[in-house]
Amino acid sequence: STPSNSSAASDVYKRQFPQEGRIWVTSLDIQEGARGVIVGKATDEESILDVLDKLKEAEPFTEEKLLYIRQTRAGAAEKAFAIAFTYAERS
Repeated sequence: STPSNSSAASDVYKRQFPQEGRIWVTSLDIQEGARGVIVGKATDEESILDVLDKLKEAEPFTEEKLLYIRQTRAGAAEKAFAIAFTYAERS
């Protein structure tokens, strides 16, 4: 069966993002078929790669792919990112 979008969203927010506030989600889009894209910002690239690693290790997530990391504006340390994934129902 197809998982609910709220289950996927809950897992993304609660399990994959640290509480320190170095990285945050600005958009979470989950389509039918449980394919999703996380768009967000971070204070550093390491935080983005840490979240990507956590997604790759988490059982319900598959097909994780970093779409981009880029500077938000000239001279800014803040990075923008997007990560695609598929959320698979747990058995």
